[in-house]
Amino acid sequence: MSARWSKWISGLASLRLTVVLLSLSMMLVFLATMAQTRIGIWEVMNTYIRTFWVWIEWPGSELRLPIFPGGWLLGALLLINLVAAHAVRFSLSARKIPMMLIHGGIALLLISELITGLFARETDLVLDVGSSRAHTQAPRETEMVVVDASDPERDRVWSIPESLMANGGVIRHETLAPRVKVVRFYQNSRVFARGPLSSPDPEMATRGIGRELTVTPEPRVVTTDGRNTVSALVEVNGENGLIGRWLLSTVIDEPQSFEYNGREYWMAIRPRRFYKPYRIHLLEFTHDRWPGTEIPREFASRIRLEDPAMGEDREIVISMNNPLRYRGETFYQASYANDDQTSILQVVRNPGWLLPYLGCVVVSAGLAWQFGLGLHRARRRKERGTS
Repeated sequence: MSARWSKWISGLASLRLTVVLLSLSMMLVFLATMAQTRIGIWEVMNTYIRTFWVWIEWPGSELRLPIFPGGWLLGALLLINLVAAHAVRFSLSARKIPMMLIHGGIALLLISELITGLFARETDLVLDVGSSRAHTQAPRETEMVVVDASDPERDRVWSIPESLMANGGVIRHETLAPRVKVVRFYQNSRVFARGPLSSPDPEMATRGIGRELTVTPEPRVVTTDGRNTVSALVEVNGENGLIGRWLLSTVIDEPQSFEYNGREYWMAIRPRRFYKPYRIHLLEFTHDRWPGTEIPREFASRIRLEDPAMGEDREIVISMNNPLRYRGETFYQASYANDDQTSILQVVRNPGWLLPYLGCVVVSAGLAWQFGLGLHRARRRKERGTS
């Protein structure tokens, strides 16, 4: 190994670097904790922890500057520091195995958080009794959809995520003939009926139910159980110019429709959907309460799982302590609504769910081993002193 590479590896294995990274990690946790009261836990995770840099917007412009290392960057550097330290200072011997186990378990915990941040997802499956669905929806993410409903057999759907809506401008796609432009975007808003004496706003909706509504911006909801009312003023243009301007919102259930070149389209803003290769039917929902109270004792959903590709067609009961695990996802009985006519299942996918448990077991084994070696050495010293 060249002297240059040896110098680099020695620098990465430095104990000073370890102390600096741990200090920065503690500062990051402090900053994230303070910010949680202002922006909520989910925004904190995306802004401080599951990112390489903590960014700040320059006042009066769209310029964003990195001001502090994020959780992923600090975690990656700590992992590199740990591996480099073993390569430089630790030799393979029986006495070093406990420390290697401890450090290996810590590395597994760091890797598990990266996998969880990148690939884990929690969605909801909301079913009325007697209904079925082949998709779940994200409770904190929205999408704008433009749907070509001309074919009676199947719809053609274009999905625009919330991040693109927030940027505004023309939504371009080579297969979408009409040009869709987001004129205004509201991450949270209040939508209410316009008064009978109110004069129409020429900059608001010219088509659809939005002509009768008014929308005003509201502060973002940051509580764990709160939801934002996402709205957007959308303009559709064709080859001959403006077709119309529509108001879309998560509180407007009615799709906003229009025709273009003899084809029928509709638009809406809705929770982001994730389509599945299987279908779930809700056959029955039961809700038992403790006698004399309205406190739930047990609630469960009897479903039918239909997956032709896997040859599955069976009935299953999902209850509070009895989830369903299927195709790498876990279905939990989370809640209910609509006078016990609606069941809400939480669907969790986390390919790295086993790594935190494995990491804790490895660290515990290493600590127990190291503690046992310490006791053994102390006992031998005591025996030599009394002999």
